Amino acid sequence: MQARQFWPPTKHKLLYGNLIVYGVTAILLLLFFHELIWAQKTFRGLLSGNIPPSADKFLIQDAKEYLKEGKNAESIQRLLERALQIEPYSEALILLGNCHLMQGNEDEMLACYEQYRSINPSSIGVYMNMIEILARKHDDKTINQLLTEGIKHFQRRAELYQPHYDPNVPKPFNIKALTIYNRSQEALEILRNVQEQLRDSK
Repeated sequence: MQARQFWPPTKHKLLYGNLIVYGVTAILLLLFFHELIWAQKTFRGLLSGNIPPSADKFLIQDAKEYLKEGKNAESIQRLLERALQIEPYSEALILLGNCHLMQGNEDEMLACYEQYRSINPSSIGVYMNMIEILARKHDDKTINQLLTEGIKHFQRRAELYQPHYDPNVPKPFNIKALTIYNRSQEALEILRNVQEQLRDSK
């Protein structure tokens, strides 16, 4: 009795092998499409003498494009989560928070913003967006805490960068210090106005 043959005849082995290779390649392309595109652009940039953006920034840029195109929040969220695996402390946290908000997840949005604020407390936009969501939730206690922390931070920042001219420091650094001071003063005014409005509403 002839034994059963479980593997295809020799002449078909190559065909089946190619199909397996093509299938695996297609799956890898789907899973790592953005990383492969980044690698391609990185290689081209290095050949032309330019420094290409890091992989996380490339993913963040793709996420921003997806937002402009109105693609679904889940696709954008996947890109941002991959970016955060590369660089956990980046603006991807803000964009991820916005994605959560698009899906109606206010608590997740606030968590992302708070995490970003812990590493970059100088973004007035972060404070204002958090205050807006907290106001919807009628969480005056957290708003007051956020305002107090923000005002203290920008006060210290304004004191540190008070306008002064140091002839021993290159001009661009003096200009940058003045810019930081002015922005800190603007942020202080905004937060103090919100604080006054909150007091008046009681």
